[in-house]
Amino acid sequence: MTAGTSCLHPAHAAVTSSYSSVASSPSSNTVALTENAIKRLQAVAREGEVLRVTVESGGCSGFQYKLDLVERNELDSSHRVIETDGVGLAVDDVSEQFLLGAQVDYVKDLLSSSFRVVNNQAAEDACSCGVSFSPK
Repeated sequence: MTAGTSCLHPAHAAVTSSYSSVASSPSSNTVALTENAIKRLQAVAREGEVLRVTVESGGCSGFQYKLDLVERNELDSSHRVIETDGVGLAVDDVSEQFLLGAQVDYVKDLLSSSFRVVNNQAAEDACSCGVSFSPK
């Protein structure tokens, strides 16, 4: 089940949405879930599932986020799981360097609803729909 979207539709540039507050204060050495993301994960994740965030090369800005729900047993030793209020966020050690201080939010707007990486302190520029970015 894919939790993020990869839509690069031009209409997304005109859509604005508000992001929820962070569940716990993010530090520059970790990625955190917002309250909205935690609530949505509590509602949709089955027992044993975590939200995995990965950074891959591609997208219109050089790198892109991939977010999906996976079983914990699909993770390998390069993944670290950050537990918050009974839900898990998995990130591999390579992707983590591009996500330091970032937040994962659950956002609803006029065209879609999805998990998204927001407030990424390691990103210099981002695509208008928030799926891709260029690192600092």
